[in-house]
Amino acid sequence: MPLRVTLEVIPRGDERRKKSTGTLEIENTGEHPKHPKLANYRYRMTGPINGGEVGKWHEGTLRDVDRDKGYWAHVKAVLNALDCDSKPMPND
Repeated sequence: MPLRVTLEVIPRGDERRKKSTGTLEIENTGEHPKHPKLANYRYRMTGPINGGEVGKWHEGTLRDVDRDKGYWAHVKAVLNALDCDSKPMPND
């Protein structure tokens, strides 16, 4: 069962106008020798590609993750692993 984080934009705080702009999915590979204490994960991020349709934005792996630190630590580890530039957001 993957962990999924959904990124939404809520223009001017109006929930009726919210729009999903991407997701992050993190999945345990089940292949760590010290499982369940430690785990290896693969992740995939989707979002608008060059202002167009939503597609794969970034994917990778995390190794030797301490599972006791919780879900937000997994998300933080993915964000720390990113080595790519992001374009400025358009103004609403």
